[in-house]
Amino acid sequence: MTLEKQDIIKSFFLEKDLDDYVIELLYNELLKPGLILLPSGNTFEKNIYPKLDSLFATLEFQTFNTLEQNTKSHELKKLIHPELELSHLDELIPDHVSGEKHTFAKAIKHSIPNIYSQIKDKFFSIDVNNIAQFNQYLKSTGPRLIFAGLGADASNAHFAFIGEEFINSDTTRITLSSETQQQHQCKEAVTIGTDILKLNSLEHIYVVAKGESKAESLKAAFMDDTTGLGYIVANHASKLTIIADQEALELL
Repeated sequence: MTLEKQDIIKSFFLEKDLDDYVIELLYNELLKPGLILLPSGNTFEKNIYPKLDSLFATLEFQTFNTLEQNTKSHELKKLIHPELELSHLDELIPDHVSGEKHTFAKAIKHSIPNIYSQIKDKFFSIDVNNIAQFNQYLKSTGPRLIFAGLGADASNAHFAFIGEEFINSDTTRITLSSETQQQHQCKEAVTIGTDILKLNSLEHIYVVAKGESKAESLKAAFMDDTTGLGYIVANHASKLTIIADQEALELL
């Protein structure tokens, strides 16, 4: 592994240790103001989001009143910062107008119910029919942090959906690859663009890669700057940390 890779990769032997690190990182960042862009997907939704959300659940504890000699039950909720805002990196465009639609916004909210109950109207959900509104929100608010997963297809190694069809410079509607279409049961999506990565407000980008299914994609990111993550590595390494387990790193 070269020095350049060592500078931007934080590695873990066990997936659990990686999850615990990301959970603690996210927890501390939710206690600060500013906009954080979050990813959907199994990497975060399976373990990281539920465990993170449990830290913001209502806690019961006991206090003793020595004068009245009785015990009272109280509730304490760990609170996110009142000026925290959340949004997401991309959104699916459903093929069918009618029926229940799976969206990334719904999936994230479902994974963090305690956090969402505190933030509510400060969670900005992407309206795929009004991309300009989302773009204006990003530019006016300015994300402080971006958390992302990594697409498993080594031919595009997409970050959000940047690199899925091409390296888009701004928020745009893109056509998904046939493999991604099958995975999400739709043909198109909306994704952030590389212009967001240049905003002065952006302090850091965290990409989480877990499991051997991401190994080829992670390798491609260091070899091909026309892939999504490859573009980030080539152009924004100073703000980038890739958090990966040994299985994802096995080809580097």
